[in-house]
Amino acid sequence: MSRVIIGILIAALLGGCQNQMIRDDLAPVKAGAAGSIVADWAQLLQDRYPATTVFEIKGMGKIGTALAKELRSLGYGVADTQDQPTTESVPIEVRSDKLGSKGILVSLIIKDQIISRSYTVSESEAAADSAFSELAAGGKL
Repeated sequence: MSRVIIGILIAALLGGCQNQMIRDDLAPVKAGAAGSIVADWAQLLQDRYPATTVFEIKGMGKIGTALAKELRSLGYGVADTQDQPTTESVPIEVRSDKLGSKGILVSLIIKDQIISRSYTVSESEAAADSAFSELAAGGKL
């Protein structure tokens, strides 16, 4: 009897390991605050990539969705499929994590780089708390 219960518990725990979704909704963000955050990131991407670039955005929570919309409005291409990436697209993973009661850490993983910035979030806007921090593959800044 105890073996059956242990087997069920192990199966239940391992079932949760199968979800490999990229999460952009771990920190609650209102639409107005997402817009403020996205304006920041869109400017960073504009400074680094020509308008002919096609991005493939993974993590389509409020921030990822708003980023895709903003990039399209700036003339960038945004791939609609996340299942079959194109070789010409630049992959971007959008992640957000809650920091304290009013903070959020937004990270974009672009190719082999992780770029992060923290924000203080209110109902209608977000203000940057830090500069962009960047980490390249292999731990090099």
